[in-house]
Amino acid sequence: MTWTPITESEHSHERRGLATILERLPSTSPWRAWSNFEFPATGAKPFEIDLLLTTPSGLHMIELKAWSGSVDVETDHWIQTAANGRRIDHGNVLELAHFKSMLLMKQLQRAGEAAIVRTGVCFTDSRVHLNLPALNRRHVHTVDELVSRLSRPTHDARHRMPPDRVERIEEALATFALPHRPRD
Repeated sequence: MTWTPITESEHSHERRGLATILERLPSTSPWRAWSNFEFPATGAKPFEIDLLLTTPSGLHMIELKAWSGSVDVETDHWIQTAANGRRIDHGNVLELAHFKSMLLMKQLQRAGEAAIVRTGVCFTDSRVHLNLPALNRRHVHTVDELVSRLSRPTHDARHRMPPDRVERIEEALATFALPHRPRD
């Protein structure tokens, strides 16, 4: 797998999660990965991208979560219940990931490459228990599920990633992908 970490992650759990996913993916074309970068958004703070992949099934933006315990949805908010019983409201993680994918797609278009960006959330801790509605679960994966999903070829020509398209995506990213800056 050709992997370009735009910025090395400052978090050990994120580095482990990226390594766990990327070591299981092929190193042949169209497989390519970029991790830990930001891109500007008009009128907003830059958005962070954990992992962007070109695969046989298209271009995928993956939000990584190293949560433990269980995850439930209550009134459209993702609630993590830790092993000690502490509940953490994370808002709507999938909705934010879809929003970032749409903005990233627009940035790619402005840079000259029209590509559909598929969205996913990957839980990298295999012990997490996911209690998500089926509609959410379609875009939420464990590492094993993500690897399987990414490996499936697409029958939709709009998603295919021939080598020249992967190269154009890389060139487009070079025009706007910024190193991730830690937030205070």
